[in-house]
Amino acid sequence: MFKSKLRPITIPQSEHARLAGILAYLWGNNQIAPPPLDQSAFAMGVTWHDRGYGLLDTMAIGEVDEPIWLATQRRGLETCLTNPIADTVALMHIRRLLSYNEKPESEPVIALAEQHITNNIQNTPYTRTIFEQADTITNMLDSIAFAFSFEAPTQLEKSVFSHGGYVSIQVEINAGHITLDPWALAVPEVRGFIMGYQLSGYPDHLQPVLVEFTVLPK
Repeated sequence: MFKSKLRPITIPQSEHARLAGILAYLWGNNQIAPPPLDQSAFAMGVTWHDRGYGLLDTMAIGEVDEPIWLATQRRGLETCLTNPIADTVALMHIRRLLSYNEKPESEPVIALAEQHITNNIQNTPYTRTIFEQADTITNMLDSIAFAFSFEAPTQLEKSVFSHGGYVSIQVEINAGHITLDPWALAVPEVRGFIMGYQLSGYPDHLQPVLVEFTVLPK
């Protein structure tokens, strides 16, 4: 879960992932290519990229011990989606996270991720290279939703696969507004919300708070 730096609310991992999934569904235009996969399946996979946490997690970012984090990633690997394309999108994200911390205790979880990815790809019309290209977009969208959920001004830059190469996209997040440069979505702007909750009483006594967002070209 994300503890807001602005007010006493938290945003669950599932809601930050939903924001990423909304943007995945709309990703791509004449300038920035859409995902190199079936887009609906891609959006589904991005929406479930942090599925090991469940719907109302209590694992605050930066406050979770490594064994608990690894167990959460393993749970994500074992929580399969029936669509192999969507499932592989989520698995590639988890595998990437594990690669940031390849310690001996991570090796069995990494091996499990590789096994699931290899088995899944055989049931799709795509290669691993294509899934790796799509994962650059997942990484971008996860980073946007991750930063947004802390409700603090943020600037970030990521490269995504597009039209046979890689394009750098700059992102600014401030006061509920997300700007992209260059613009990467199929619509002129996006407005919506994700759900946060008052920290007091969470998760047993929920007090919902709408966390609105607007995504615009810079």
